[in-house]
Amino acid sequence: MASRPSLYEHILDAAEEIVLESGAAHLTFDAIAKRVGISKGGLLYHFASKEALLKAMIRRLVNCVDEERIVHCPEFPANESQEMKAHIVSSLDMSSKFYRLFVSLLAVVAHNPKLLDSVKDEFQRLLSLYHQKDYSTSAWPSLSLLWMG
Repeated sequence: MASRPSLYEHILDAAEEIVLESGAAHLTFDAIAKRVGISKGGLLYHFASKEALLKAMIRRLVNCVDEERIVHCPEFPANESQEMKAHIVSSLDMSSKFYRLFVSLLAVVAHNPKLLDSVKDEFQRLLSLYHQKDYSTSAWPSLSLLWMG
């Protein structure tokens, strides 16, 4: 039997549902508290600000893509390009739910680019990992230019 998700996870689930159903503009603490069935104070206990909530939502999406990368790794030969290939496939293999959520959150990030700091850190980590490998005969130069933007 699966364990019940924590209130923290339940809040993130509700926030994602609101963004998917109504768009990021309708993501308010009042709407989340109502959906979860807690007080606004209870919500503020877990997320001191809307920015903190949005950062947690973005971190969760990054973690989901990373988990998918790990799932896809065994599909490729264990060589220097395995993780990069798995990352590309996992990024392309996102469900429509995650894709719509990414698009909605990008609209929010356009108004507050600092929210992307954790995503930039993750890309830097991946680039460092990939850079340690020998990609002289692969698409590595093109991908690094793409990601470094």
